[in-house]
Amino acid sequence: MADFLPKREDNESIEAYALRCAGPLKEAHDYWAKVLRIQDWEITTEVISREKMHHEMNKDGYVGYCNHDRVHKEADIALLEDKAKEDDFVHEMLHVVFDDFQTRAHNAVELVESAKAREALTRELNESLERTINQISKALLTVRDGEKKDG
Repeated sequence: MADFLPKREDNESIEAYALRCAGPLKEAHDYWAKVLRIQDWEITTEVISREKMHHEMNKDGYVGYCNHDRVHKEADIALLEDKAKEDDFVHEMLHVVFDDFQTRAHNAVELVESAKAREALTRELNESLERTINQISKALLTVRDGEKKDG
C-alpha cells in the first residue's frame, strides 16, 4: 500500500510533521467520509508520536486508533507517525461506520451472566470486528485503485 503521508524529516518535531500531514489527511478524510457516508460526523485526525501512542493512549503495537461517540457523532483518529498507510486510515474510519453495531453487540454481551463468558465473547467480537474491518478497508482501496487505473 502506498504512503499517503509525507515522510518525517530528520530532526523534524512531531508538531511540525503533523502540520505537514494536515493537507493529505484532510483530503483523505473528505474522500473517505463521502464514500463511507459519514460526512455528518465530526472526525478529527492527528498524527502522533510513538511515545504518545504508548504513554497517553496505552496502545503499543497500534498504527492507528479511533475513539468514537455515536451519541454526539464525534470521533478522534490517531495515526502513528511514519507508520500509518492509507488502509490504516480507512480502517479507523470504518470503526465510525461500525460504531452502532459494536455498541449493540457489546450491550448484548452484557446480558450474559457469567463474567468469564462475557470476557470471552467480548474478545471474540473484537477480533472478528478487526478482521472484518481489515478486509473491508483493503477491498475499498483495491476498488478505488482499480477505478483510478480504468478511469
